[in-house]
Amino acid sequence: MSNATSHKKGGGHSGGGYRLSVKHGHSGSTRLATGSGRPVGSHRNDTHHTSRVRVFVRVRPFLPNERESKRQFSNIQPVVAMDEIRTVILDPVNDYIEKEEFSFDKCFWSLDQPNPGNREMACESQEDIYAHIGDDLLDSAFDGYNTCLFAYGQTSSGKTHTMLGNLASKAGKGIIPRLCEDMFERMQRTVHHNQGISFRVEASYFEIYNEKVKDLLQPTTYGTELRVRQHPV
Repeated sequence: MSNATSHKKGGGHSGGGYRLSVKHGHSGSTRLATGSGRPVGSHRNDTHHTSRVRVFVRVRPFLPNERESKRQFSNIQPVVAMDEIRTVILDPVNDYIEKEEFSFDKCFWSLDQPNPGNREMACESQEDIYAHIGDDLLDSAFDGYNTCLFAYGQTSSGKTHTMLGNLASKAGKGIIPRLCEDMFERMQRTVHHNQGISFRVEASYFEIYNEKVKDLLQPTTYGTELRVRQHPV
């Protein structure tokens, strides 16, 4: 089984992945896009997840400098409105009327003020984001399917906050640390109940910037460029 996670950063992206092997007996967004090798329509827990790829979007909270500007200028307000599956860009120079509309599998509102599109929509925490995404990834991985989570967006859009978060805070942890904790806990429970099963985890962590790949787990070779291979098709 394998699983991979990555998140873009500035002009490139850094990524991490792990491969999880299971042996039986002795034989052995910011936008978020998730994918699984599970056959279409075969998701065991949610019949609505019939697509191999799902795309989510998240509106982040104001940054400290934005909060300061908001205190100085009381008329600052969001230019995005959401409902469960729809995100609308509002036009601030034209009385905040709807300018553009985009549809997603799920929209996450994480701004700590009312959502112009749905004032009843709750503010989504780090735990809420993981609960909606992480369990599905782990279920597919432990069932033997390849899974992937990819976060992308412009600089300061909240990719690192969503994927890594604040590791010193239980509530602030992002998807990657939560997923790793749950993965190892699930492995321990499985081994405890079945002594004939063993696991092996392999990890990689790399950076892709300006079409150059760097291995972040080998500090001595940080300046060494790894080969980028492109499929001929």
